[in-house]
Amino acid sequence: MPFVNMSNDPENEYFSDGITEEILNALVKVEGLHVTSRTSSFAFKGKNMDVREIGNQLNVTSVLEGSVRKAGNKVRITAQLINCIDDYHLWSETYDRQLEDIFKVQDEISRKIANQLRVKLTSNEMKENLVSAPTDNLDAYNTYLKGLFYLSYWIPQETKKAVEYFNQAIELEENFSLPYSGLAYCYTMLGAMGQMPPLKAYPLGKEMAQKALELDNGLAESHIAMALIKLFYEWDLNGAEQSLMKAKELNPGSANVHHFYALYYVACGKYEEGVLSIKKALELDPLSLIINQHYAEGLMWVGKLEESLSQLDKTLEMDPNFRPAVQNKGWVYIEMGDYKNAIKAFQRFQELTGHPLRGMVGLGYAYAISGDIDRAKECLEKLAEREKVEPEVMLHMDYVVIYTALNDHTNIYYHLEGALKQKSGVYFIKTASIFKDIRNDPRYHQLINKYGYASN
Repeated sequence: MPFVNMSNDPENEYFSDGITEEILNALVKVEGLHVTSRTSSFAFKGKNMDVREIGNQLNVTSVLEGSVRKAGNKVRITAQLINCIDDYHLWSETYDRQLEDIFKVQDEISRKIANQLRVKLTSNEMKENLVSAPTDNLDAYNTYLKGLFYLSYWIPQETKKAVEYFNQAIELEENFSLPYSGLAYCYTMLGAMGQMPPLKAYPLGKEMAQKALELDNGLAESHIAMALIKLFYEWDLNGAEQSLMKAKELNPGSANVHHFYALYYVACGKYEEGVLSIKKALELDPLSLIINQHYAEGLMWVGKLEESLSQLDKTLEMDPNFRPAVQNKGWVYIEMGDYKNAIKAFQRFQELTGHPLRGMVGLGYAYAISGDIDRAKECLEKLAEREKVEPEVMLHMDYVVIYTALNDHTNIYYHLEGALKQKSGVYFIKTASIFKDIRNDPRYHQLINKYGYASN
């Protein structure tokens, strides 16, 4: 069941989105309910679509349709529960409340829906609160929702805006746990994207995750953030698993939990389990571009290359300019040995970056592996130029990728050591198939052991 948000007010979009997500998060906790995640639910925001079509696309039997409007200190929430098969309205209500009652309204809506759709619950059993007030400071909560709005884009520039709002929320209420959890996600993402030096980003992410857990140990998202730090930064597989297990216990219906569990399985070399986990995430959030793309990547992990390409094409039907899927097509073609189409895909990806010096790594690898050494070297030259104009970006792993295709071991291990010193790229060097020959080289193991990244 998704929540289709029909609000169409750009000024308060962050608020209506945030309240919608809070209700979804509450319903996920109810045993017996299958609740579609934020991304897929929000795909229908502001659209006048037949609920039967929505049900078919998301494979659900009911849709919660509603709107959230805020004016000053007053809020109006409308909600109606609709059966997708016959368009029958199971329940509907309008709530006109003061803003300070927002958490009570969320809880009331969630419990009414749960009782309408319960499988194992009875109305008598459904008395406990599904939503509790995370803070008494409504200004802090409102500011947190703005940060959550920008974080949802998964774009570096928007993530940096989210950081600003989460920090503002903490200034307003220092004991409010949710903004710390948001910051943990932001810093981890920025470090992984190379938008902040990992030695700066990951420790900040860990500090924020620890603070969030200290204030409220019941947040699944904080445990996920900690798991990602343990995986990408510390290479603590046991610690990552413990954090993910706790997150799954707290929120078993979360697409994010299953999504990031897949990354953990890949790090452990359990590729089949990784595919099953990302497939479960896709069932919970079928219209998420990043989960669709990662499912295609999972199919590539297990050698199902034609299926992977088909899945990527489905992803690009939803958004032809979704850069990760375009890039991943290039890597699938590399695995197939189809270097001509790989080059085309990487050229398209480079164009989508909108910058002459970005998006060089896949293109450089494809040129090198296909024998076009001169063009591969041109890509290396552009990496060097980018280092000069963007000194904070981490490009050691980009060099490692291209020099791997060139079979230049001197430069491979020079840049690999640079990456390991910066806590950058460990996950990829340990899991990517293009590095399988390197992983058999004694020099690789010497460096991995030197910097404390041996398997645990």
